[in-house]
Amino acid sequence: MILTNCKKRILYSLVFFTLALFSLAGCASAPSRGGSGPEVVNGIIYINSSEGHVLALTPQNRKDKATFPATGEWVFPSTEGRLGFMYGSPVIDGPNLYFGTFDGKVYALDASTGQKLWDATFSKQDGIAGSPAVNKQSLFVAAGRNVYALDKLTGKKLWPNPFQAEDRIWSNIVLSGDTLYFGSMDHRVYAVNIGTGQLRWPPFETQGAIASTPLIVGDTLYIGSFDKGFYAIDTATGKTRWPAPFQGESWFWERAIEYKGRIYVGNMDGKVYALDAKS
Repeated sequence: MILTNCKKRILYSLVFFTLALFSLAGCASAPSRGGSGPEVVNGIIYINSSEGHVLALTPQNRKDKATFPATGEWVFPSTEGRLGFMYGSPVIDGPNLYFGTFDGKVYALDASTGQKLWDATFSKQDGIAGSPAVNKQSLFVAAGRNVYALDKLTGKKLWPNPFQAEDRIWSNIVLSGDTLYFGSMDHRVYAVNIGTGQLRWPPFETQGAIASTPLIVGDTLYIGSFDKGFYAIDTATGKTRWPAPFQGESWFWERAIEYKGRIYVGNMDGKVYALDAKS
């Protein structure tokens, strides 16, 4: 069943809120069964289900209530199989689809057929909660507290050693230019060079865990924290852009969006805020 936008947002908020509570309590495994937001490319809806499958759906087939999978649709693995829990959305890059699972695996599939191209396995303790990032040569994925660069055609590791944060990374990785940006449950925002896996600048520190995804607008990174603060950071230096962070009434977990000089972001206090991007 395809959920309405309202129902999906409620479901995702409950899932992620539960994840956060377990993380702060020191639990090592995810308490919920997963499920992600969709990616829509060329009229095809790609989504990770709470039943451990990746689905490719067409709106017309679902409107017609055709037996799934109908023409142009697929499911991976077969309905008899099942993957580990998935929380990040699948990423489409050209003909391929990439995603990770909370039991420490990364998969590359043919986006048109659902056929597996390769998979890479990390430790089961290194759960993958966010979506990876991709460029022409590489796939960047956060597993546990480590960030890896993989050859996107083979899955082989490209960096001699992974980049290591102090705690788990549940943020989606954002690639801008030659730098990866992401938050961590260790209260920090990181900027990492894609060629070397080394820090661009000292981590930007907040007073709470960071599970939201960075928003890059020009030379500014916007991100929220569980300390109820929402921050603007200079992408070149890692220094704050605002005199003080904006304060919500609860955690910031949503990824923000920008439109005409305003930043819009949801908060766990049940409100959406519109902020001046410069101040």
